[in-house]
Amino acid sequence: MPEQSSPDQVLASFTMQQDYGVRVGTVVQVRLYALSQSAALNNAVGAPPPPTGQTVSLHVVGIEAAETEFPSGQTPVYDLYATQAFASSVLPHTTTEAA
Repeated sequence: MPEQSSPDQVLASFTMQQDYGVRVGTVVQVRLYALSQSAALNNAVGAPPPPTGQTVSLHVVGIEAAETEFPSGQTPVYDLYATQAFASSVLPHTTTEAA
């Protein structure tokens, strides 16, 4: 389990492990949306705009399997579960809005 005081530790979904080879110790680079992109995300028709915010390096410390991630003829779901430290230190600088 990620240390809740560490903003860069995450759990990764087993689908990321299966499809992308993510394992414990992998560092995943994630580009976030900038705060200024909130309206563009909410008004997007079709594919959302590319994120222009900061890129964070997230260290995988565990692999998880959630019921919603098991395929049932749908597109695979790829999840990263971050910590409370991530929420308090990184999320204030990005938009949490989604199209």
